[in-house]
Amino acid sequence: MVAIGASMLLTILIGLLGPSAMVPALSGPGRQPPYSLGADPDPYLVVGMAAVAIVLGGLGLLGALVGVRGSSGGWPGGSSRDSGPARWWVAAGCAVAGVLAFLPPSGSGDHLNYAAYGRMVTLGLDPYTHGAADLAGDPVADAVEDPWREEPSVYGPVATALQAVASWAGGDSVRLTIFVLALFNAAAFIVTGLLIDRFTRDDPVRRLRAALLWTANPLLLYQLVAGMHVDTLAVACMVAALLARSRPVGSGVLLGLGVAVKVNAGLAALGPAWELRRRPGRLALMAGCAVAVVVVGYAIVGPEAIAPITRTSKSISHASFWKLVQGWLQSIVGTGSAYRGEIQVGSLLVLALVAWSLLRLASRRDGAGLGAP
Repeated sequence: MVAIGASMLLTILIGLLGPSAMVPALSGPGRQPPYSLGADPDPYLVVGMAAVAIVLGGLGLLGALVGVRGSSGGWPGGSSRDSGPARWWVAAGCAVAGVLAFLPPSGSGDHLNYAAYGRMVTLGLDPYTHGAADLAGDPVADAVEDPWREEPSVYGPVATALQAVASWAGGDSVRLTIFVLALFNAAAFIVTGLLIDRFTRDDPVRRLRAALLWTANPLLLYQLVAGMHVDTLAVACMVAALLARSRPVGSGVLLGLGVAVKVNAGLAALGPAWELRRRPGRLALMAGCAVAVVVVGYAIVGPEAIAPITRTSKSISHASFWKLVQGWLQSIVGTGSAYRGEIQVGSLLVLALVAWSLLRLASRRDGAGLGAP
């Protein structure tokens, strides 16, 4: 518990200190949110704080989950009917997410891209065919960091719509635009946590585990909320869709909205699809609603939105282990190819293997449960 709390506080402190090696500067009137102390901290200090926050968060989360698994009440010394710890963790996570919305984002510069794409929409420019460099001299577009200044948006129409709303509210102030985006992001994170908490409220152990894995997860607070990634919005739609899967129309609409935020969120649709594999009518209804939402969304923004997605789908992140595979192949065979097609196929095969392994594990657990006295 101490490690998780310390990780959360460090994440808050990084943003509170203001622009640094971890926190991109935001132009705009100082009276506008997000707020910070503007302490100009040493780069080594904030990078060290981020590293400690991640390590403490990971260790604390691991210890807490082990404690939940080994106790009858979901927490060492707790009662099996006591849901108090879960409520406290949910409240703590929501509070931290709310505080982070009023602090400058840290650990990433993606939010600057979001602001620029929204700015393009409000100025009549297509974010799917233009990059920030095409708005030279604009205060919002100029904030985008290299090497992303030339890149058009790879996000779906729902994400672009929210970015446009934030730009409309923020005008030429990067600070205010980012703040509105941060409010959307924090709200999505909090709503997701509350939905999961409500779904698990009848089982104290599951409820506490769910709170630790999402709402009070210091690693997610660091990455999704402080880092302000658009994935939070997609996850919110997908979680809502999974919890509403007994209503195929509503679930399908929510699945479509998630895909229309970020297309790779569609992988989550494989879960309800597998569950409904023996009910083709309900599966078709859910899939049809999801596809309809996505088609309408992309019809509104135009077919130009597809090209950036197909191009970036073959990009290899430096943070991915596939980058090591690429380097290994180039060292053996030669650097004449980026091996992106082969790596894309390999990643799909690994995904299929993981899915197959999880299904086998689930079937074994079901079989063990049926055989238990």
